[in-house]
Amino acid sequence: MATARGKMTQTLNQAILGTYLPSLPAARKAKPTPPQSRLGGARGKPGSVTDVPPADKDSLLHTLARNKAHIPAPLLGIAVWNLLPHYTAPPQPMSDLLRDIFDLDFTSAQRLQRQTLTDAFPPYPNHFILDSEWLPDQRTDAASSATLEICVPRPFDEMGDVVNPVHWAGDAFFWKSLPRLSLPAVGRQQPGAAAPAPRRFDAQLTLPLAAATQPLPVTIEAHISVDPFTTQLDFTMWRNSQIAQCTGSFIVGKEESRPGATRITIQRLLRLRVEDPTQQNAILRYWLHSDAVCLALGARAG
Repeated sequence: MATARGKMTQTLNQAILGTYLPSLPAARKAKPTPPQSRLGGARGKPGSVTDVPPADKDSLLHTLARNKAHIPAPLLGIAVWNLLPHYTAPPQPMSDLLRDIFDLDFTSAQRLQRQTLTDAFPPYPNHFILDSEWLPDQRTDAASSATLEICVPRPFDEMGDVVNPVHWAGDAFFWKSLPRLSLPAVGRQQPGAAAPAPRRFDAQLTLPLAAATQPLPVTIEAHISVDPFTTQLDFTMWRNSQIAQCTGSFIVGKEESRPGATRITIQRLLRLRVEDPTQQNAILRYWLHSDAVCLALGARAG
């Protein structure tokens, strides 16, 4: 049976995923049902999470506003930024969230968004991410793949083992549980040399799918290679009931153009057992954002 925290995580996971979809249906007029909230689900007790994340933009916005205390601030900011192009005039919750998260009004936020179309992240005032870029691949098969890059204001020699699985979870929503595992780092091989033997471990993944009512057990094989300027983890996830294919890497490297800064690159290929490629693309982008936030915050925390 799902715990209250697990139910909250899955509910908000699906709500945040909804903001990644390229089009959202118009809001439907709610029926007058006094015991229910018109903002998307049962009212419940103060501070509780809404039960059912709706799909239209206004309901998604209200769901985010009502549950902002339950969502890590960087992910809340991404979700609000995703909804921004769907509005020509700001409802009050949008204005409030833009002010609280970014210290921006609606007009300034829209202008800034138009100027930073290739940025993977919105402009957080605390500058815990210095720059970012989202690089999707054009594929002809059933998989989705992309690269996300961020630059963080921490020197490379202080990043430590941030690519290790123990740092993937943080405060974000995808990784339900991970072993406190520190993989051994192996010196980077010469071109053409055999890769180091991978280490196998089990974890649990929370996918934002309506059918995924419980955390998904997954098995992962990974290895870490290093050189004086780069640490890289490569992994392969075994096939399971929800994922047909998943491979990727986390790369942490010294940022030569910014002394004292480090660049984190996350690459991933994903093929879900779903029929809608739009949903798969949205999940991939959300997942990479979520992992990047964890690594960036882990870098900041040391």
